[in-house]
Amino acid sequence: MTVIGLWFLGLIFVCFLEKKVLRLSLFLEQNGNNYLEIPVSVIFNREVTNK
Repeated sequence: MTVIGLWFLGLIFVCFLEKKVLRLSLFLEQNGNNYLEIPVSVIFNREVTNK
C-alpha cells in the first residue's frame, strides 16, 4: 500500500461514516429523539436492523 492508497481509503471511509451519521441524525430527528439520550448500543442495533 502506498501513502496515496492509504489516504484514498481513509477518505472513502470518512465519507461513508459521515453519510451514516447524517442518516442517523435525520432518523433521530424524525422520531423526536435527542442524540445524547439514546445509548450507543441502541443506535448501532437500529443501524444493523434498518439497512
